[in-house]
Amino acid sequence: MNPILKDITEGMRYAWRVWWKWTVGLTLLMMVLFCIGWAMQEEQRGVLDFLWTALVGLIYSAFHCGVVALFVAAIALTWRLVGWALLVPVIVVPLFIALVFWMGGGVLEGIYDRLALALGENFHPPRMGGGCHNGLGAVLLVFYLGYLVFTCVTTWSILSQILLFVLVVAIYLLLALVAGVGLSLPFLCRASVRRYRRRSAG
Repeated sequence: MNPILKDITEGMRYAWRVWWKWTVGLTLLMMVLFCIGWAMQEEQRGVLDFLWTALVGLIYSAFHCGVVALFVAAIALTWRLVGWALLVPVIVVPLFIALVFWMGGGVLEGIYDRLALALGENFHPPRMGGGCHNGLGAVLLVFYLGYLVFTCVTTWSILSQILLFVLVVAIYLLLALVAGVGLSLPFLCRASVRRYRRRSAG
């Protein structure tokens, strides 16, 4: 087998082992906490109710713990490939994000001011008197929030500023990611080659 292909296969097997071990471990921990919480309840219910709730909790926990374990496996695989060089993008990328938003904060502030002005011109929140019951107030609030969303979508002066704000934020994030990853890439490539040679020699 090609040495590079063999190394990739071993890396995927390593990530798989990390994933299922973390998934099983976290799921068991969640089920133990569930059993402890069930036992501490003052009102004890039947066995069938316990089994059904435990089954639903097991499926729910396994799904969410699997997602967390997938993130852990990705970190473990990256650590296996590059080692300590993994810390370079972890430190550099957030610094570039903070730097880009600090340098371009004036643009976002201007867009936000125009958006606030457009919202102030188009929205006049209803006043709820002190005698208004909570139920009626909640219904009025729901209707008003629906009207607010509809107006945001149909009023160009508001929608344009929202879209512009989202676009500028996306551009800032893209610039920061490109700069951070571009600066980190040489360190990652060098560390990856070193780790691969070390694994091949071993």
